[in-house]
Amino acid sequence: SGASTFATRPVAPPPHMALVFDQSSIAVGSSALSTISFLSQAILTNSSMHSTGTNPERLTPQTTGVYLVTGQVSVNAVSTANVYELTILDSSNTGFAFNRLVHSTISGAANGYQVMGLKRFDALGGYVSFMFGQPSANVSTVALSSGQAATWFSMVKL
Repeated sequence: SGASTFATRPVAPPPHMALVFDQSSIAVGSSALSTISFLSQAILTNSSMHSTGTNPERLTPQTTGVYLVTGQVSVNAVSTANVYELTILDSSNTGFAFNRLVHSTISGAANGYQVMGLKRFDALGGYVSFMFGQPSANVSTVALSSGQAATWFSMVKL
């Protein structure tokens, strides 16, 4: 019934996290994996984690530790089945999260696909990037839908 006081904060501030996306659709050709650049930011608890001007394809941790890294693409509707590959790479160009899948032929609907992985950063200076490709393309180019709920990339310190 009285006022409460706490010796420490009962809830810690949010960990380092970023959620980035694009405002316009992205065209991806049928060749090798393409790195996706993200030019909009929905969440950024530390402004040094992402830049829309310099290296917009990177998310860069600002403290050491373990991070959950997730990427999603929303493929605009196509009438041909296709194989897609989603990969998350670290700054040494090593993939640590993969998803290879068959895109269905649902007409008139976009399909969302995700990939996620854990990455430990023992030293600062590294980063992660998100790649998308069509390893056995049945179509020459696909369009990835835009917007915060469609094609995005995120990193959260655990």
